[in-house]
Amino acid sequence: MFTQGFGSRCIVLIALLTGMGLMGVARPAQAQCQPQELTKLLAPDAAAADFFGFSLSVSGDTAVIGAAGDTHAGGRAAGSAYVFVRSGEAWTQQAKLTASDAAAKDWFGVSVSVSGDTAVIGAYHDDHAGKTDAGSAYVFVRSGEVWTQEAKLTAPDAAAPDLFGASVSVSGDTAVIGAYQDSHTDGTAVGSAYVFVRSGGVWTQQAKLTASDAVAADYFGGSVSISGDTAVIGASGYDHADGTDAGSAYVFVRSGGVWTEQAKLTASDAAGSNWLGQSVSVSGDTATIGAPADDHVVGANAGSVYVFVRSGGVWTQQAKLTASDAAAYDWFGHSVSVSGDTATIGAWWDNHAGGTGAGSAYMFVRSGGVWTQQAKLTASDAAAHDYFGYSVSVSGDTAVIGAYGDDHAGGTNAGSAYVFDLGCDHDDDGVPDAADNCPNMPNSDQADTDGDGAGDACDACPGFDDRIDCNSNGVPDGCDIRDGTSRDCNTNGIPDECDLAAGTSPDCNADRVPDECQLEGNDCNTNGVPDVCDIADGTSADCNRNGIPDECETDCNGNGVPDDCDIAGGTSKDCNANGIPDECEPDADGDGLIDDCDSCPDSDRAATIVIDDCDTRVPNRMLGDEGCTMADRVAECAEGARNHGAFVSRVAHLVNAWRHSGLINVRQAAAIQRCAARADIPRPHQHGGTHRRGGHGERD
Repeated sequence: MFTQGFGSRCIVLIALLTGMGLMGVARPAQAQCQPQELTKLLAPDAAAADFFGFSLSVSGDTAVIGAAGDTHAGGRAAGSAYVFVRSGEAWTQQAKLTASDAAAKDWFGVSVSVSGDTAVIGAYHDDHAGKTDAGSAYVFVRSGEVWTQEAKLTAPDAAAPDLFGASVSVSGDTAVIGAYQDSHTDGTAVGSAYVFVRSGGVWTQQAKLTASDAVAADYFGGSVSISGDTAVIGASGYDHADGTDAGSAYVFVRSGGVWTEQAKLTASDAAGSNWLGQSVSVSGDTATIGAPADDHVVGANAGSVYVFVRSGGVWTQQAKLTASDAAAYDWFGHSVSVSGDTATIGAWWDNHAGGTGAGSAYMFVRSGGVWTQQAKLTASDAAAHDYFGYSVSVSGDTAVIGAYGDDHAGGTNAGSAYVFDLGCDHDDDGVPDAADNCPNMPNSDQADTDGDGAGDACDACPGFDDRIDCNSNGVPDGCDIRDGTSRDCNTNGIPDECDLAAGTSPDCNADRVPDECQLEGNDCNTNGVPDVCDIADGTSADCNRNGIPDECETDCNGNGVPDDCDIAGGTSKDCNANGIPDECEPDADGDGLIDDCDSCPDSDRAATIVIDDCDTRVPNRMLGDEGCTMADRVAECAEGARNHGAFVSRVAHLVNAWRHSGLINVRQAAAIQRCAARADIPRPHQHGGTHRRGGHGERD
């Protein structure tokens, strides 16, 4: 529904455009099914400058029409709202609503919203508690056919001029009221929105909503819409990188009575002075956001509307809607309303056969995530400056369009509203377009196997939800993945580029591939981060620069340094050059020299040299770096010796060499030779190596 208040910006526009007398050059409209105008609604007590139709809202068979300029007992422009109900094909007035404390220039009816038997009416110029234009909103309820005022809502922190009530929206027992001129800690006219809930007929404030990045002149709350536990708030004056007054909209969700900001919506092609958020409407997981001042190829301020959809708490732009016959200064998108897969959009300054500023509204229908224009709506008695489309509201197959500038018997700008039946059946399959999941292809069975809202007969991407297009390329995500346009390496049904953009998947090395898809064979420490990123950010060392974190390489000595780095750095030796530190290889005799490099791997490590049980009492020293002791060399003298004499002779030569080298002295040399002479070495048939007494060996 349209809920934008009549702020100073709108007044300026009316004066400016009326003075300019601009006439856009319209292009031929698409040939589409034309909804039927059922009736024209007028106030029975219509008078000039009532502005009946300035705001309106429809819910089922009930429509509420605001007449903010209505003058009555409360005073000039105190304002009122009219309730109409449908019975069969006939619409009749059920009630006229006015504030219990109506006063002149309150502009009661500047915004309206209805849900079932509850209506909320904004009076944004209401002065109370000494605060000029602080604003208020009134709640009316129906019992049988009688409407009574249930509550008057005001902001607990009301101030002048907050313009509380400039926009209103109600869903069940929850109402959201916009105050776009509210000034608070973030600046002047930052804006806010207030949430009220009803329990047992009593309304209390549940929350005050403000933008997380609020700044002055955002006009947050200039438009509001609520559907269940989701509220969308427009901030048409928001400035961002794309320009001043580019505009935005904020999505808030409620859980357990607590409201939190879920998303900030901006146009994919945002530009300065687009005023995105001038109008908003939400239905379930679909939000439509108007940008009436958007300039495109046909001219300035032609206007557009952006459709956003939610999936799993993430909002993405699904479409940008423009009129098929768009022209400069149409202000398409000044009002929007969405119900299910049908959106109605007002272009209140559209110039056509009815005259300058006669105005129009456009009907769009979604099928399989694709929106198409189904019809252009104009008043059967259109005339210049009627401003048809200034307000719009759709509920099911019913659309109500306001024309607050319509002149009739009631007077100039008395205003009117038109009711249309949108139940077109473009493909003649017996299902109205608004409810048809394939409006342009006959499918009376409405089969939708994958449940994405697009019938099987026209489903662009069977088996996938056609409504989700996270990368906004106009192709459903499922088709992008199926056709290879987008990768989905983690098989979560979301294109990788969207995972990365949303932060769902990290990309530590900025290679546009989600990290979780690079872990196989590349996450040796199983910390969920690719090895290359562990190394790059210093989480892991890579001493040998081979791209493998040190903690994942062989470290036989457990010192936290890869073996090859121990060897390269000289911390460990590798005598056999096999890449394994010596301390990790076998050393049978424990002499510190591994067996592969040890000339005496089974070295005699006794403290003294013992020859066949004869202790020489000569210290058994290690000889050089070959891993052999003096005892080992004595034992070698027995190897190959033909007889005992040969053994003794070899020992004598060995001892003499040691003595001359200073390794032993004369006394020690004599002791060794004495034990060698006494030894029973070698034994018969067993030459060399034994130190035990046994049989006599060969003699010379």
